[in-house]
Amino acid sequence: MLARIREGRRTLKTVTGATPFNGIKAGFNEAFLIDDQCKQKLIAAHEGCREVIKPYLRGSDIDRWTSDWANLWMIVLPSSNDYPWPWADWGAAAEAKFKTEYPSLYEHLKPLEASLLKRQDKGRHWWELRSCAY
Repeated sequence: MLARIREGRRTLKTVTGATPFNGIKAGFNEAFLIDDQCKQKLIAAHEGCREVIKPYLRGSDIDRWTSDWANLWMIVLPSSNDYPWPWADWGAAAEAKFKTEYPSLYEHLKPLEASLLKRQDKGRHWWELRSCAY
């Protein structure tokens, strides 16, 4: 059946000229994927974090011609290896700088630090996403 579907069909890569991406891999979704209520709480506590909270669409939310967004959000903190965060070159003081820059995100993520540290694919710091060309 799969061979029949593939036979004579153009792939998405052929049509667009680009390789499809898998999307962002957080390594610990419980920390980075949040609902609308959590987003509002984080922004109410610190407006500045709005810039790093992005809409999140799961593969299961996508139909053939439409999508049904579930009002989910992702905290997008790329690795300091890829992005010039204010704490990027602060060494041991980086966590204190992160706490100052994004206090509500820090308070959200800090209780999850042990699990975030265990990720194989974390960024330079435990609160960052893995190093990747997003």
